[in-house]
Amino acid sequence: MQEYVKQPSISLEDYGVRETAELTRKYLERAGCKTTLIPTKGYPVVFGHYDARADKTLLVYLWYDTQKVLDGWKYPPLEGKVIESGDFPKFIVGRGAFNKCSLISFLGAIDSIRRSGQSVPVNLKFVIEGEEILGSPHLPDFVRENKSLLSDADALIFPRVTQARNGRVVMSLGGKGMILLDLECSGERWGRGPTKSSVHSSERAWVDSPIAHLVDALSKLLPSPNYEPQVSALRENVSAPSNDDVELIEVLSREFTLEQLKVRAGVQRLAYDLPISELLTKYLFNTTLNVTRIESAPGDYVVSNRATAKLEVRFLPRQEASTIVAGIRKFLDSNGFRDLDLRVRSVINWCKTEKRSPITRSVIAAYEEFGVVPQVWPHSVASPPYSIFASELGIPTSDGGLGHGGRHHGPDEYFVIEGGGTGVKGLADCEKSYASILDAFSSMK
Repeated sequence: MQEYVKQPSISLEDYGVRETAELTRKYLERAGCKTTLIPTKGYPVVFGHYDARADKTLLVYLWYDTQKVLDGWKYPPLEGKVIESGDFPKFIVGRGAFNKCSLISFLGAIDSIRRSGQSVPVNLKFVIEGEEILGSPHLPDFVRENKSLLSDADALIFPRVTQARNGRVVMSLGGKGMILLDLECSGERWGRGPTKSSVHSSERAWVDSPIAHLVDALSKLLPSPNYEPQVSALRENVSAPSNDDVELIEVLSREFTLEQLKVRAGVQRLAYDLPISELLTKYLFNTTLNVTRIESAPGDYVVSNRATAKLEVRFLPRQEASTIVAGIRKFLDSNGFRDLDLRVRSVINWCKTEKRSPITRSVIAAYEEFGVVPQVWPHSVASPPYSIFASELGIPTSDGGLGHGGRHHGPDEYFVIEGGGTGVKGLADCEKSYASILDAFSSMK
């Protein structure tokens, strides 16, 4: 784990990523897999096949790239330092500790099974990508182009530590889809404002501002007071919660207070004054449009010739990304913003897995073996990249694994080696839970 965390793999900066791909391949090979690096238009996918000569095959999805290292670290971000004081008896700190240690612990479970003289109960096919931080832009093409390698899979597992700091396990039956978009105003395309480069801000007295024009468009897309998106395509083809979903929401609404929801969201107040069950329904079953940031030429004292808003849509089962993008384009055009350029950066589709599916029941059975009852959500509001396997291969998916990690993508990212008194499991039980999931899935009907 320390070796893996020490190896930089910052995809946003093209720092150490290809070297990490080769290191990942070596880890899979050491675990008994036949391995290869499969090129994409971006970073390579590390593919590994463990042939256990078993009846069932599981796809194992993870990623090897990490976020940037920004300010705020108490511990060195690329040393894989093991800390033996603090909230847990022992934990490892470093950029990428969450996903990198999840992979190593899963391989540790495989290694333990083999060393004990037992057979791994299922065949495993590993797909470890290097662009998760970038929005997995080339993963859909990889899956479509390599269906012959993947089509015999019965299900997919995303091995990760799922316990919160209090020991509670949260389990989601799928996730929303996600579209990443660039909405850009340039003076050249608009026909107003600076065209080739920024000009001094004193020229604003008689020169139009592309940034102001972009902000005007955003205010039409997301008007106050609640900043609800006005694009009708976001509200179309929205499937109502199923009976199972309604039942899960009713259970969840009894487990939260309004203050707990605020803490979960990290806010002083929520945007709507509604009962908890309605808030949870809105949280899970609304399509959202969000502005993540606005970029323009750096520096003060300028009128920029170009401004770009980074947009993010989280969409629901039954909705199509192409229909939503077309709807945003139509809205912009009909409101006087034909000059704005709308570009799709990445699309991750939604996925939905039934609670009664074999992989879901296997994960729950493994948790119960350790005396842990998971909190089950109808789906995550996040958008797991592995949903592409569900849509392209028609297989159920699930995350799973006991243990805890935190500050993912933030400073002092960590992975617990020895658990604490709140019920958080350490590395040994994490690996055992993976072995239990594989064992349960091998015999689950």
